[in-house]
Amino acid sequence: LLELNPLMSYLLDLGPSYFYSSKISLIFLASLVLYKRHSHKLARIVTYASVALYGCIVCLHLFHLGNLS
Repeated sequence: LLELNPLMSYLLDLGPSYFYSSKISLIFLASLVLYKRHSHKLARIVTYASVALYGCIVCLHLFHLGNLS
């Protein structure tokens, strides 16, 4: 896999489980911050849409992580 982010590339070199778990954790934390900080209706809509999209990405990562074992 090719990863342009140096931190994520390092984690990928350590192993796919480090890479995927870090990505999932960062997505969760970013979603939590967005949810806690929203005050405008459009911001809430974008936050919910982002969480739904990233939820799908998390499912894909979990699927790929399960196939690596």
